Amino acid sequence: MIFNTLLTSIRFLFKSKIFTAINLNGLVLGLTASFILFIYIVNEFSYNKDFPNADRMYRVVSLDQAQKSTDAMTPFILSKNLKEYFSQIELTARLINVENLIGSVKIKKKTFFQLMPGFFCADASLMQMLGIKTKGLKGSDTLKNIPDLLISSSVASGIFGRTNPVGKTCEIQINGKLYRMQIQGVFEDLPWNSTIQPAFLAGIRFYKELLKEITPDSESILGSNSKLSNETYVLFRKKGDILKIRSQIASFCKQNNGHKSGLIFVFQPFTDIHLHSADFLNDFNPKGNNANIMIFIMLASFILFLAGINYAILSTARAALRYKEIGVRKVFGATKNQLRGQILVESILLTLIAFPLALLLLGLMDPIMENLFGHAIAMYPNNLVTYLSIFTGITLLIGFLSGIYIAFYLASLDPLFALKMRLFAYKRFTLSKIFLVFQLFITLSLLIGFLTVYEQISYCLNKDLGLKKENLLIIHFNSAEFDHYASLKKMILRNQAVLKVSGSSVAPPTNAATSIKAIIPGTKHGEITMERYFIDYGFFETMGIKLNSGYDFNPRDSLLNQKKILLNTEAIQQLDFKDPLSKRIGPFYIIGVSDNFNISTMHQQIQPTMFCFLPSACQNILVRYKTGSQQQLITDIEKYWHRLAPDLPFNYSFFNTELETLYNSEKNFGRVVASFTFLAFIITGMGMFGLAFLITERRRKEIAVRKILGATNIHIITRLQREFYYYIGIAALISIPVSLYFMNMWLNTFYYRIPIKGSIFAISVCSVCLFISGILLYRTIKVLKEKPIDVLKYE
Repeated sequence: MIFNTLLTSIRFLFKSKIFTAINLNGLVLGLTASFILFIYIVNEFSYNKDFPNADRMYRVVSLDQAQKSTDAMTPFILSKNLKEYFSQIELTARLINVENLIGSVKIKKKTFFQLMPGFFCADASLMQMLGIKTKGLKGSDTLKNIPDLLISSSVASGIFGRTNPVGKTCEIQINGKLYRMQIQGVFEDLPWNSTIQPAFLAGIRFYKELLKEITPDSESILGSNSKLSNETYVLFRKKGDILKIRSQIASFCKQNNGHKSGLIFVFQPFTDIHLHSADFLNDFNPKGNNANIMIFIMLASFILFLAGINYAILSTARAALRYKEIGVRKVFGATKNQLRGQILVESILLTLIAFPLALLLLGLMDPIMENLFGHAIAMYPNNLVTYLSIFTGITLLIGFLSGIYIAFYLASLDPLFALKMRLFAYKRFTLSKIFLVFQLFITLSLLIGFLTVYEQISYCLNKDLGLKKENLLIIHFNSAEFDHYASLKKMILRNQAVLKVSGSSVAPPTNAATSIKAIIPGTKHGEITMERYFIDYGFFETMGIKLNSGYDFNPRDSLLNQKKILLNTEAIQQLDFKDPLSKRIGPFYIIGVSDNFNISTMHQQIQPTMFCFLPSACQNILVRYKTGSQQQLITDIEKYWHRLAPDLPFNYSFFNTELETLYNSEKNFGRVVASFTFLAFIITGMGMFGLAFLITERRRKEIAVRKILGATNIHIITRLQREFYYYIGIAALISIPVSLYFMNMWLNTFYYRIPIKGSIFAISVCSVCLFISGILLYRTIKVLKEKPIDVLKYE
C-alpha cells in the first residue's frame, strides 16, 4: 500500500512537469535562503559555548552609576580582591589586549617587521579556564605561569613553517621599542566562535613592563580600585554560585572603594559576551547584533512561509487538472484518508527532492554569501548536528504544512461534483485567498524593510557631519617609530596640490576616541566625561570645522598654547557655561568653542569633546587637497615618506572611504534584506502565476459570456484585477504596523536616524500592485485570446 502510494506520487509529479518544476524551484529557493539565514543565526548563538567550563565562566564588567555606562575594563587589582573575598570563585584571570590598550605590535618575520593582531598578556589561570592545551612545556608549568611567550599553532606555522619554534627567540616591536622574547610553548588555536582569539600570550609581568614605558605612574594604575586597565574573567566552583555572589557584590564594592568612584561590578555570562555587549565601552571583542538576528529570524520565517504558501497556491491551481482523477478514485472506493495520505506523500516527496538540491545550491553559494554578509558563512563541524536537525525539521515541516490544505481540500470533494466540474464555482472567500493576502503581506513587509534600510544607510553616508569630508587624505604613522612628523608636514605643505595640513592623535572617522573624566567644581554635574583629541595647528581649518566663538591655537605662541584648550558646543552645553571663554578646566583655559561635528558613526550621540594642542602626540597627518590631484599627490607624499623613513611602510586612507567602512555591517545587512526581498518577489510571482491560472480557469466561461454580451477586454481585465487590489490593501493594512515595529527596532540602534516616511509605504504598495498586475495581465490576455464559442461548447 505504501509502495503503491509512493509510486503513484512519483508518476503524478513527472506527469505534471511544468507545475512540478515551478513548485520545485520555489521550494529549493525557499529552503536554500532559510538554510543560509539559519546557519548565520546558529553560528551567532554558538559563541563561547564550546568551552568545557562555559556555563561557570563570567566576565566582570564595570558599571558607572553616575555616567550610566558599562565598561568592559576593570581595575587591575580586582582579580585578586574577588578571589580573596568570594570563596565560591575557583579561578580569576586578567586579560590585556596589548594592541588596543598600549600600542601597535609588530613581529619580525624573516628580515622585516609586520603588524600582528592578537597579542595578549594574561594570567596563566585563563588557560586553565579555557582549557587551552600547550605543547612545549613540561608537567603543569602551563597552569602555574605563562613564561616569556606562547604562540598559537597557526602563527607558529605561519612564521616558522614546519620548524619547531619552542626555544627560539621572537623579536617584537611595541610602540617602536624592541623586545626579544623566548617562545616557551605552542597552544592550540581557540575555536572560531570564541570572543577571545589570542595569537600570542605573554605573562602579566610583561604587561607591567609595558605599562612602565607608557606612564610614569604605573603603580597607581596597578593598585587602584577605580582605574580601569584590563578585562577580568572568573570561574565559579559550581554553576549556581553566581546567585549567591550577586547578593554580596554591593558589600564587596563598598569594602573595595567601588562606591567612592561610582563603580559597581556586574558578572556577565561568558556565553553572552558576543550578543549582549553592544553598548559596552572599551570592548574589543567581536560583537554580534541582536536586532539583526531578530530580523534574520523573521526573514527566514517569511521566506519559508512564502515557499509553503506558494506550494499550496500552485497545488490548488493544479487541482483543476486532477478533479476527474479524484472523482474516479472516490467512485472506485478510495477513502478520504487514503486520498489525504496520497497528496501529503506527494508534498513531502517534493520537499525531500528539494532538500539535497537546496544543500547543493547552498554549497555553490559560498562566495556569494561571503560578499552578502561581509564574512564567510560556514557550516562548522561542532554545529553540524544542530544544522542538520534544523534543516531536516524545516524540510519535513514545510512539506507537511504545504500539503495539508490541498490534501483536505481535494479529499473532501463530492465525486459527482468533481466529475461534472462543478467544484470550480466562484467563491468570494477561500483559504487560497487568505494565503494570497499572507503572501502579499510578506512581500510588502520585506520591501518596506529594504527601503527603510537603504534610506538610513544613505542618511548615514550623506548627512552633514559638521565638517568637509571630500578631498581629505589621512596619513597614518606610529609616533614611537616615525619621528619626522614636523619635517613631513612641511614637505607636504609645499606641494602645490595641498590646501591645508594639520595633525591629530585620532584618525577620523573613528569610534575609538580616548575619553577622560574632568572634575569641574561649581558646575551642574561636578564632573564630565569628554572625548580628548591632541591636535596641531590648523586642525579646524583642515577639517572644515566652524569655530562658533573664540580663536584657534596660535602658532606664534606655542608654549602657552599647551595650557589652552578648545571645546565643542556639546561640552559647553553639558557644562552649562554661560561665558565659556572666561572659564578654565584645571590648568587649561578655554580659548574657543567649535561647532559640533561627528567623526564616529550615527549609532552614537556627539560627545563632549576637548581639543588640546600637542603635536608630539599626533599619529595622523590630515591633508586637504585640490580636486583632481589625488593620484599625483599620493605619489609625491610617498616619495617624501621614503626619503625620511625608507624602512617603514607608507600607510594612508581617505576620509570618505573610511566613513563607508564604518557602516560595513549595515551595508551587509542591507544587501541581505535586498537579496531576500528580490527572492520574495520571485516566489510570490510563482504563486501568483498559479493563482492567476486557477482564477482564469474557473472563470473562463464567465469571461466568454461577458465578451459575447459586449464587454471590452479592458473592462474584463479591470474587473479581474480590481479584486487583487483589494487583497493588496488588506495586506498593506497588516504589513505597515508590523514593518513599523521591526524597522523601528532596527533604527533605534542609531542615535541619529531617519523617520519612517509615508512615501516608503506608498512606493512599496505601488510596486507590488504593478508586479501583481503584470502577472495577471499576462495570464488574462491568454484567456481573452480564446474564442468564446470554443470555451462555451467545451463539454
